[in-house]
Amino acid sequence: MSALNNNQYVAFLSALVIAVVAGFLLLLTGIWYLLTLGGFVAALIVRKRTLTLFISTFISGILVSLIYVIMLPIPATDAVVDEVATIAGISALILWTLLFLVSALLASAGALIGSAIAPMLEK
Repeated sequence: MSALNNNQYVAFLSALVIAVVAGFLLLLTGIWYLLTLGGFVAALIVRKRTLTLFISTFISGILVSLIYVIMLPIPATDAVVDEVATIAGISALILWTLLFLVSALLASAGALIGSAIAPMLEK
């Protein structure tokens, strides 16, 4: 049993930190779908209840996207988001919301896959 598994809160925080760090480093490659691997890595390391992993990696997906968006140049980002939102026929706020929601769901999907595979790796 891992030291990260002793307490539910410790497992939650450690999965959150692992998923944020791994997700951010993977997001720097420019491939957005690699956020799934961040959640997958957190699930394999922490190995706690699926609900705990899902919630912690969901929050980490939002945090990773927020950190990444903060690092972008603001005037260029706003212009691009407004243009894409206009082309899609939605508001820019909905587009930002979708960006954070999809990022969170990608990280959570990786955690769910990792928590399903983890018991198989123990045997």
